[in-house]
Amino acid sequence: MDTLLGIPMILGIVEVVKFTEFLNKRYIPAFALVVGVVVFLVFGDNTWQLNSLEGIVAALSAMGLWSGTKTTVG
Repeated sequence: MDTLLGIPMILGIVEVVKFTEFLNKRYIPAFALVVGVVVFLVFGDNTWQLNSLEGIVAALSAMGLWSGTKTTVG
């Protein structure tokens, strides 16, 4: 899986969880990291170490994308 495809997937999953208010807002970044690692472990095509690293990078990118957009627009 390409990292660029994983970022919107992680962002979408995290937004659904935020919308349902399943988690407290302060746990959302940790949840995004877990989702990123899990998504890349399941759909990745490299070693588990590289997939985990790609998941972390994609999750941090998704959080930065959301934060930057929110700051710029709002």
